[in-house]
Amino acid sequence: MALDIPYLAYNFPIDTCDACGHSGDIWEDCPRCGSHDITRLRRVTGYLTRDYRNFNEGKVAECLDRVKHGVPTIERFDGQLRWAGV
Repeated sequence: MALDIPYLAYNFPIDTCDACGHSGDIWEDCPRCGSHDITRLRRVTGYLTRDYRNFNEGKVAECLDRVKHGVPTIERFDGQLRWAGV
């Protein structure tokens, strides 16, 4: 199937709590220590940045408007493999 997509990138958020070092996808507070002091590694227009809030208003809005999707997995259904959990 041909798609008319000129650019596609996956964004894997990598957040790190600066208080305890916990790393992962942290929403608001660190799930380990409750700290709000979080460094958020994001890709903005192809650039990896430790603080996307330093970009202009439009780029910050781009980050905040992103939709998180589930992690796809492969499962067996009726003897066939298929994507699930998306």
